[in-house]
Amino acid sequence: MNLLFDQTWLNKRLKTWQGSDMSRLFLNPSLALIVVFLIAPLTASGADTKVFGVELRFPASESSPPEAPNTTSRDLVSLREAQDRLATLQAEKGPYHPDLSHMLLAEAERARSVGQSRQALEWYDWALHNIRVNNGLGDPAQLPVLEEIMALQRQMGDREALSGRIEYFYRIMGSGRRPYSPTRLEASLAYLRWHQELLMVESWQGESRRVLQLYEGGKLLQERVCTSEKWSREFCEAFTLAHLGTLYLIEHHLITDSVIDGPAEGINQPFVSPDMQPNPSEQRLNQLAKTAYSAGARLLKTNIKYVENKTTLELALADWYWFQGRRGQALDIYDRLRKGQPPMFSDPVPLPALPTLDRDPQLSERIQTVSAVFTVTDGGRVTDLDVELVDNEADASVIWVARSLRRLRFRPAFNDQGRIDQKVQLTLQAMR
Repeated sequence: MNLLFDQTWLNKRLKTWQGSDMSRLFLNPSLALIVVFLIAPLTASGADTKVFGVELRFPASESSPPEAPNTTSRDLVSLREAQDRLATLQAEKGPYHPDLSHMLLAEAERARSVGQSRQALEWYDWALHNIRVNNGLGDPAQLPVLEEIMALQRQMGDREALSGRIEYFYRIMGSGRRPYSPTRLEASLAYLRWHQELLMVESWQGESRRVLQLYEGGKLLQERVCTSEKWSREFCEAFTLAHLGTLYLIEHHLITDSVIDGPAEGINQPFVSPDMQPNPSEQRLNQLAKTAYSAGARLLKTNIKYVENKTTLELALADWYWFQGRRGQALDIYDRLRKGQPPMFSDPVPLPALPTLDRDPQLSERIQTVSAVFTVTDGGRVTDLDVELVDNEADASVIWVARSLRRLRFRPAFNDQGRIDQKVQLTLQAMR
């Protein structure tokens, strides 16, 4: 189970806690978030554009949640006995005795292992409160407990409760403020990804301030990290791509008129509040969307000099140009990169190919599986599309899936001579 925001974070955190008295009380992870790709608007009108990874995703068996275990009658008896033991200990030593937290964590893990998520969540919450009372609100001992709680909230699809816990976790980890450490910077990246995920699935109406805070907070972090001699080599690339992801999101939601073979040329549907009077944050956000192309290009070109392996940011810059319709600029970089790494360009890739825009299917109301066969043209467009249901749901429809697929933009495939049309066959999961 993913214990925080993503698998990379978890693997690093488990190494930190490995061997500690508390580490043995926690389950191993079995779920990673789905890495998603945000797609540019494709039609000349720009209407009803879709984002790959928000409604459509690649199924990944290693990222699928495990089936909930069956709770036996013996398990239920054992859990009732655990409740009695906890009540006895509480009566003997008091409600905030430190010994309670160890027993609570052990019993919460056992409850979770037998499929009793709500009971596990109750005991984890109790243990967290005990640790905070005894050790203080900022004590790091509560971090792995918080991660277990957040994992359960993801599993239960409780996005609101999860968001509150993530905000609290981020405060404990410094809220992106100096002094930095690898752990704090990883937490900042995870926090940015979480808010990007929320913006991919929630309405933006009335949320201009929150979007602007994500943009400005991510920009500040990126600038501080990339200009730091101590942190730029390890973290500049990740923060640059994270901030680029926010620019893609702003464009997707605010730009409603794009030109396939040329630059995006305007905003026909600006971000406005319900009373139709743009407030300062809405005006600022609309202006950001209008200048997103130059901001994205400047971001990547500026930070390429700070990273050791420049290929990733150079490719991201080429993809950004392609996304914006600057084909000549994109092809110059593609042609140069593919001379050194031709396998990278053998298949079409949905854009942007960023590891920072995540959508967790556990927070979806419904998932259906489809099989899609189509051609990606040398211009990155989807044609000759055929979509069929794989799971044969009687009330399911592939019409909206096909409509979403037709809105995608791909980095085209290349051979030795240049761009080519290529047939693609994919199994996809559609999320509602």
